[in-house]
Amino acid sequence: MNKRERRQERAYLSAMGGIFEQPGAPTDAQSKEVSHYAVKVTEAGLMIDAECFPVWSNRAARRKAKAAATPEAQRRLNARNTKKYITQLVHQNFDERDLCLTLTFDPVHYSGSPPTKEVKKALAKYLKVVRRERKREGLGPLKYLYVIEGGDFSERGRKRVHIHIVMSGMDRDEAEQLWAYGRANTRRLQPKEGEGLSGLCVYMTKTLPEANPQRLRRWGRSRNLEEPVVRYPAHRLSRRRAAKLLADPEEARERLEASFPGYRVSGEIECYRSDFVGGVYVRARLFWWGVSGTSQRFGAELTEDWEE
Repeated sequence: MNKRERRQERAYLSAMGGIFEQPGAPTDAQSKEVSHYAVKVTEAGLMIDAECFPVWSNRAARRKAKAAATPEAQRRLNARNTKKYITQLVHQNFDERDLCLTLTFDPVHYSGSPPTKEVKKALAKYLKVVRRERKREGLGPLKYLYVIEGGDFSERGRKRVHIHIVMSGMDRDEAEQLWAYGRANTRRLQPKEGEGLSGLCVYMTKTLPEANPQRLRRWGRSRNLEEPVVRYPAHRLSRRRAAKLLADPEEARERLEASFPGYRVSGEIECYRSDFVGGVYVRARLFWWGVSGTSQRFGAELTEDWEE
């Protein structure tokens, strides 16, 4: 990052401390506490996350945003950011050649609840065996991302502990047979047009706790995963321009898609306000609609007409 981008990163972290959780309206964008709006772009494989956030006009607004980050609000924010980051990692590193596995435990191997370090030990042994088999077969280095689920109370009682893993492609039957602690179910990843692997990521992260009394981290990744590409374009939006775009979602969608040729907005453009500080936080997710399987990125730079 250059000096300007580091400054924008600090502004982004300051803004997110304001805890934007309530549905926002165009009029909320024109708060005088906001100097202008900046943009964060995260490119992850065939997916782009575009976020528009307020840059405060004075220190008082920054202090209000910081004060809003109570422990409970911060836990909610951390949970949302974790789920967003997992989704970005999956899209950056995996495609239709790779696998999704669900691993369960037989009672003879593990009947504890909630999950403990024993679950991670079993997973570590499995991944070690998978690496050895991949090396023997001449396959490339193993990439993986996992989420531990279960051990929580629900209306139907306590869910059994199980593990969801996305990992590098190999023979499905072999991947299942290498799991020695219970049942294994494997399928190839199936990215959907205009959605990618978002549905899978929502399913995998649906029970990631906002608070973790056991202090056990329920997700993990291999060190060789590529990080999403984060950039802060130099263009900025005035309060008036941001409010105008929010008042016309169709125009905002057209401008976004024009800024990222080959990509289309998936779902709605979401707008949130804070109960603690002025301004709005806007986010949109785009997917590549060109040739399936390509990793080429286009554009990814906001056009100047956003500033009009």
